[in-house]
Amino acid sequence: MFTACRNDSNVASKKHALFQLMPASQTGIHFNNVVHDSANFNIFNFRNFYNGGGVAIGDVNGDGLDDIYTCGAKGQSGALWLQKADGHFTIADSAVFAVDNACEDVDALFFDADGDKDMDLYVASGGNEAWGKVPVLLDRLYLNDGIGNFVKSIDALPPIYQNKATVCAADIDRDGDADLFIGASADALAYGTPQSSYILINNGKGKFTAEHKNSALLQQPGIVTAATFADINKDGWQDLIIAGEWMPVTLIINNHSSLNQKITIGASGLWQTIKIVDIDGDGNMDILAGNYGLNSKLHASKDAPLKLYVKDFDNNGTLDQLLTYSSNGKEHTFLGKEELERQLPYIRKNFLFYSSFAGKTTQDVFGEQLNNASVLQAQTLSSGIYKNDGKGNFSFEVLPDEMQAAPVFSFMPDDINDDGYTDVISGGNFYGVLPYEGRYDASWGDVLVNNKNKAYSWLSPVSSGWLIRGEVRDIKKLKTANGYLYIVARNNDSLLFMKRD
Repeated sequence: MFTACRNDSNVASKKHALFQLMPASQTGIHFNNVVHDSANFNIFNFRNFYNGGGVAIGDVNGDGLDDIYTCGAKGQSGALWLQKADGHFTIADSAVFAVDNACEDVDALFFDADGDKDMDLYVASGGNEAWGKVPVLLDRLYLNDGIGNFVKSIDALPPIYQNKATVCAADIDRDGDADLFIGASADALAYGTPQSSYILINNGKGKFTAEHKNSALLQQPGIVTAATFADINKDGWQDLIIAGEWMPVTLIINNHSSLNQKITIGASGLWQTIKIVDIDGDGNMDILAGNYGLNSKLHASKDAPLKLYVKDFDNNGTLDQLLTYSSNGKEHTFLGKEELERQLPYIRKNFLFYSSFAGKTTQDVFGEQLNNASVLQAQTLSSGIYKNDGKGNFSFEVLPDEMQAAPVFSFMPDDINDDGYTDVISGGNFYGVLPYEGRYDASWGDVLVNNKNKAYSWLSPVSSGWLIRGEVRDIKKLKTANGYLYIVARNNDSLLFMKRD
């Protein structure tokens, strides 16, 4: 049983915290994810935003030490940082990446694309300020010469003009090379419309083609935000797990290179991240899933889901989005009269006074206008873990209350105290909201320590030493000449490095 204890005394103390922040001067890395201007989205002030700050980790020059690629924003080149023997980093020649500085780097991955045993680099492009068939939305593959010099591969990838969110690799067809999944996020001009994601099959030499036989279940699965591969059913074939906003965590079984069986795992949510880990040591792979949390004006359950109606309500040729919630069996708009009528002036005519609008249900306000609207639902906002019983069944266990204080955007499972059991670090926060809603900024990061008996202790940030402010978007473990570090990437902010005490 997955439980959470709140007993810091046997794990860490204020005098001996598990983690310490390492000054940037000790790494040599000075990289700030720059501020972005958001596109003008007509979505009733729901949320659609740049979510940058990803990093990729890999040994690109074969010296046994991890190097770092930091994703760049629009107008900012991504950067490759090479680790030296003393543990410091120096920036590599950035000319190859500068050519594509108009792109938004939304995710990056080091993997061997061409079978020459070194780490090549895939960079996914996206963002909400470009749409249509424009070059800045095309992903990029950079090939490594084996000593850390990269060249952009031309015509290695099919043209996918979509706002991407994630990329992950696995040998899907077991032919000895790495294939790719490319997860597409929201349409920049039509938030709420499901997007198609892609499987790219490798010819063994770094040339990728879209795989049509595996495309059926990936045609418009939703607004994908996270994905990973794992052999969930232990048949020797890598299965695909995806999650996203207004959709459930979904398992797509790999039947001998054919991704043709879809299994819905749990309720729909506003999922932001997933991580595969055997959390309880029973030999079965479980799924950590980060959601929006329970510390906001948004509430959702199976019987009272959060809803998003998507339709051109004002007949101006563009889609609008209407966010609603339920209370006492009645459905109401999340935003009030003043906010709604900014986009839909007729609301002011129909409800001249605030008193006439007060208490009205969504159906009272919009009536037949709701007909033919696409309706998305989120039935849970809790972050948690889907426990795998090894027989194809998953049960959801909510993470501790302290981890529901803000959206979770990243997990880092790791044995942080060297006792042979997997612990969990998480991070999140989200600032792109209206003043009425309030920023989701209650998280300093969370640490769960495995107590060896399938129970976990939640450590306060003071006890753990994991004290991180900002919008955390990625946490990765980094091998250095001086031991392991944890790199924390934040949206619109600098990188941070945490070290074990």
